[in-house]
Amino acid sequence: MHRVCPKSFPADVAAALKETFSYDQWLDERQFSILHKIALDLLPTRSTEDELEVSTSIINVDDSEGRTQVSWAAECGNSSALESLLIHGARNSKASYHWSPLYYATRPKSPTCLSLLLENGAPAYTSDKLNQTPLQIATANHGPTYISPLVDRGADVNARSDIGNSPLSQALSKTNIKTAE
Repeated sequence: MHRVCPKSFPADVAAALKETFSYDQWLDERQFSILHKIALDLLPTRSTEDELEVSTSIINVDDSEGRTQVSWAAECGNSSALESLLIHGARNSKASYHWSPLYYATRPKSPTCLSLLLENGAPAYTSDKLNQTPLQIATANHGPTYISPLVDRGADVNARSDIGNSPLSQALSKTNIKTAE
């Protein structure tokens, strides 16, 4: 299990995953800070804003994979945690696989986190160690509501990964005609 976003799964699926995998051990191994856990919706009674008002000392602490709270909030679609982190100066840095939080923001069901990151200076054109861009990830997973903000902020629509994938080929591989158009 490389991702954990409890609210992104139906309750029965989340329960089955917790039962099948050593969930507590996995969480311990990740070395999540309190802010990581809030960003992941693992502590529903705590808020990022409240924690950051007390102290910002752990705002840029990485987990065991080198991922920040910003990348987890973006991946889980936790826009309120993401917004608080950005307001308080959290960094927008690359982590595992050289992915920045912007890559992770192309995955949730809502583009809100993607927009928040772009509005707060995340570069729309960046590439990972395989020369894959956030636009390529977005075109493989979503439609125009994810594509337009990236293109409007300078993402290269003709960029190719090391294996030759472009945003257009990614959209076509998923038969996503609206995105391809």
